[in-house]
Parts: sequence; C-alpha cells; structure tokens
Amino acid sequence: MRPRRGTAVVLFCILMALAGGVRGAAKGSGKVPFEGTRWRITVTPDAEALRKGEKPFEDTLSFEGDKVRLSRWEAYGFLPSTFSATRVRGGAWAINTTQRSPTHGEAFWQAQIQGDKIHGEMRAQRKKSGALHYTFRGVKDTKDQ
Repeated sequence: MRPRRGTAVVLFCILMALAGGVRGAAKGSGKVPFEGTRWRITVTPDAEALRKGEKPFEDTLSFEGDKVRLSRWEAYGFLPSTFSATRVRGGAWAINTTQRSPTHGEAFWQAQIQGDKIHGEMRAQRKKSGALHYTFRGVKDTKDQ
C-alpha cells in the first residue's frame, strides 16, 4: 500500500522543520522563555545618524504576551508590535519585529538574546530624517520581575 500524497507532504514538512530547528515556531504568548521580561538597553546611532542629529539613548525593551514594547519609542507613536522568535545555535534566540508610527515612520528591530544579555540593530525609516541605523546592547532588568 502506497502512502497518500497528503501524508507524504506532511512528513516532508515535519522533517524539514526538524532539520531547520524551531525556526519561526515561537511566535507570541507562552512559547518563549523571555516572555514577561524587561531589558535595559543602550541604543547607539551610527555615524550617518549622528550627522543627522541622533544621539545615543537608554531605553527599556519589554516582552508582554505576543508583543514587544520599547518605552521611549512609544512617545513617538511606535506602538507595541508582534515579534517572531527563532531558536539559534548555542541556545540563543533571534528576535525580529517591525514597529510603525503614523507620524514618524517605521522601525525594523533585530535582536539576539543569550542568557541575560541582548544585542542587535534597528533600522528606521523616519518621515522627517529618512533612513537611520542604530545598534543596541543591554541586560535583563531583574528589578521587580
């Protein structure tokens, strides 16, 4: 008896998922070990962003349910956004999110979390200042958690 085509497709998909790790499987609430955490980060603009008047700043990044929030950016209308999380080699997590503001543009964040440390980069397309690039580093905020 030959397996049905649908069964073969499902098995192929399962094997590909196992071969590729947990890629894209951890989206949102209850599936990532950093849910409910806050991170104190220092955001540093690159040379071009500095020339446009951007300055380094401190921020708090937090994971709440299926959303990621950046405190300072909320003041500019960048609301909490859903994120994707992928387990990568060495037990780290790769995080991606895009935040949009009706008045200030769009920001794409990429981060890697390893233990109690986080680092990454952000590319913003701001309506007034154009494209900006930042890097950031930080640590888990263990206060009040």
